[in-house]
Amino acid sequence: MYGYVEEGKKSCLDRRQLWGVWFLWATLPTEGVFCGIRRRRVWKNLRCAGTRCAVLPEELVEEAAQYGILPVEVASLRRALLPQMLDHFPPLEGKTATLCAPFLTPAVEAAGEELARRARYLRLNIGQGREMLAQRLYYRFGLTAGALGEEVLTVCFGGSATGRCLCLGEDCSRYQQVTYTVPILEAAGIAPREMLLSALFQGKHLPKEAICVKSISTKP
Repeated sequence: MYGYVEEGKKSCLDRRQLWGVWFLWATLPTEGVFCGIRRRRVWKNLRCAGTRCAVLPEELVEEAAQYGILPVEVASLRRALLPQMLDHFPPLEGKTATLCAPFLTPAVEAAGEELARRARYLRLNIGQGREMLAQRLYYRFGLTAGALGEEVLTVCFGGSATGRCLCLGEDCSRYQQVTYTVPILEAAGIAPREMLLSALFQGKHLPKEAICVKSISTKP
């Protein structure tokens, strides 16, 4: 079961359902006598209950890691919304894009296909599997891998964002922040936090068609 962590005046740990998904809901105290002790107790109880991943504010990620609790991964959500993500960058028609990855995976191949639909040229900085992907893109889209013309975007599966770049690796949230608007959630008073959207999407309770990418920004 996912955890959902927030801060409040009183400590609390209970089960709550949000948009069809059950969360072990934890409230960390921020004031009062023995606040630090009560706060640690909530973390330990959350971990003992079996929670390994949680929806939580970015400022609590380090604290959660001390108890073996990781933030809900968001890379799969960003990859599923790749067409929308690319719409937030300058058009690729007639231009060159670069795809970087340590090795070929289904997600990397899907990104290569989406870039091939948009760009005139595609540079493949891929370790194992580069030739296989280059052949597939050539047979399917007639695209020859290489770099000519103006390079306007790099899609990277791992590492930091440099220049005009879109990060889709497992560590993507370290380098870029993405905000969303989800009308059906917001109408119910639910803020569209990325980790929450990812948990709902992975649990098949929220289709990607209901999610709109609002902005993409590189973290300092």
